[in-house]
Amino acid sequence: MTSRAAHALLVAAVLTFGSFWSPAPVQASAILTLTEVGGDVLLEGSGSIDLDDLSDGSIVQANGGMQPSAGLIYGGPAGFIDVDSYTGLSGPTTFGGGGAAFADSGTGSRIGLNASFSVLIVPEGYVSGSALLGTSLYTDETFATLGVTPGTYVWTWGSGEDADSLTLQIGPADTAVPEPTSMLLLGTGLVGLGARRWRQRKQ
Repeated sequence: MTSRAAHALLVAAVLTFGSFWSPAPVQASAILTLTEVGGDVLLEGSGSIDLDDLSDGSIVQANGGMQPSAGLIYGGPAGFIDVDSYTGLSGPTTFGGGGAAFADSGTGSRIGLNASFSVLIVPEGYVSGSALLGTSLYTDETFATLGVTPGTYVWTWGSGEDADSLTLQIGPADTAVPEPTSMLLLGTGLVGLGARRWRQRKQ
């Protein structure tokens, strides 16, 4: 094999490895982030939601809280308030094994979902595309006591221009998902090492 052919093979292997490890792009327009802050757990919600391809549900009451084993998490104020519910999203049905827990305090918009029933929750009277911002605080709690599993969870709905998603990020992003750039560099190094050993054997 000529050096030019070996070089072409190396480039092809690197590109193949890189495309294998690069995750599909996710354009989440709304995100819920759970982080441990001191001895508490903070839930922050922000972004906006396109409701066009969801089925209009009804006005229900939702409490600020979560149940990881049922894929349920509602951010915003503590206590029950009226919200609008919509159906039609798809994604994971759980984000941990924990039972029901209620926020001790919270502010802003109620935003969340009940993944077991494919239900999305937004503030009562919410207008599609409007800004959402809300927080909830779980005092004297940790990821372990709440029973949540760190990682990135994505629910999607709609198609074309109306395609949208809601992401739940539990914990720092760099510990939840392998960094594609690091994986590509590792793959490049391994392939390069293999090509060098192949050349040494041929000499």
